Order: sequence, then C-alpha cells, then structure tokens
Amino acid sequence: MNHFGEFILKQRQVQDRSRRWVERQSKLLFPDEPDRHISHVYLKQLEEGSSSNPGLLKLRTLSAVLGINEKKLLGVAGFFGEAPEE
Repeated sequence: MNHFGEFILKQRQVQDRSRRWVERQSKLLFPDEPDRHISHVYLKQLEEGSSSNPGLLKLRTLSAVLGINEKKLLGVAGFFGEAPEE
C-alpha cells in the first residue's frame, strides 16, 4: 500500500463509508460527468496501491465525496512534488 492509498483508506474508514458508498456519491454529485465517477473496484485499487496516479478529475471527485480539502488531497497525491509526511 502506498501513502496516497493509505490516506484515502483512512479518510474513508474514519467516516465509516464503504467503497460502494463512495461510488454512489460520485455518481450522485456528478451525474452528467462519467469521467468523474469512481467505481468501488477502482477505489480498492487506489487504496491497495495496485493503481496509482489518479487524474485530477478523480482526485477532485474524491475530495468532494469525502470532504477532504482539495489542496491537501492533491498534495498527498504528489501533485506538488513529493507527498508530505504525516
């Protein structure tokens, strides 16, 4: 598991949200923007580190769905250089 994946997993668990809940919320918040939808399978891959480098739209969607500060999430994802230590 990578730092980004651990961060997303922790944020989701703190809120007691399932991967399927995140998937549903991404579709509810952005019904006309399928590129922003996050499947539960993709989220699992991100959390486990088997998929990396999510695009900006996916990161913004995760930010909106989980209520994470967008700048913080982009930083953890490495958009501003190396991910910060927590």
